[in-house]
Amino acid sequence: MLAWVADAPAWVWPLGFGALCAALWLAAAYGFTALARWLGRRPERALRSLSAWRLGRWAGAVGAAIALDAALIGCLFATSDVGLGVPDWAATLQWLPTVAGVMALWLALLWGAAWWRYPARASLLHNLGWGSAGDLPAYLIFHEASLAFLRGALGSALGAYWGAWSAIVVKGGLALLAPGSLAALREGPRRPWALLTISLDWLSTAVLVASGSLWPGLAARLLGFLAVLIAYGFVRRIAPQTETGCPPPAGNQPE
Repeated sequence: MLAWVADAPAWVWPLGFGALCAALWLAAAYGFTALARWLGRRPERALRSLSAWRLGRWAGAVGAAIALDAALIGCLFATSDVGLGVPDWAATLQWLPTVAGVMALWLALLWGAAWWRYPARASLLHNLGWGSAGDLPAYLIFHEASLAFLRGALGSALGAYWGAWSAIVVKGGLALLAPGSLAALREGPRRPWALLTISLDWLSTAVLVASGSLWPGLAARLLGFLAVLIAYGFVRRIAPQTETGCPPPAGNQPE
């Protein structure tokens, strides 16, 4: 047994650490979800339920960042696989605004068309499950850090290029195992939001592969999210009147 451990391929340890952290994340996600649902059963506990959801979101963001830092400090992940290299900003800025801008515009058009068919649209914070706009940093940190973590875990076995693309697939698979994901995919109004994050993962990874650094990818993710936010606000304001010719019934008014 000890001989096998000593002679194990170098990629075994990053993959093993990645699998362990993924299992811990799923366990924590189910734990916080169960707590929030239990608190939400009674109206007087509604505020505590929302606090539990927010705590779970920030715990996930901090946990992803800590796991990534621990793997880098322990030399389990290569910085080149994770994407922590410093980009050549002079060269990157020549193409990044145009490429990221066009991709963000395409995302906005796709998501605007997806929402147009639904006459009743909840608020953005309601759809995302956020308590306030202050949850945006947790959203960005969690998804970018977890994607970088998976790149590091897979990069040792697949290389930096294929590890980057494979990380999106693995992250999407883990998301399907998380509580509530399949239910969101089955519900029409929530489906675009469930698919938005993985679309931003593709956008971020494409920019990372082209630039060699996660920082332009993070900027592209933020730009894409803001473009979708603007599209949603635009559709939410004008689509009901456009479809019916008059304001929607009171029961269908957006929140």
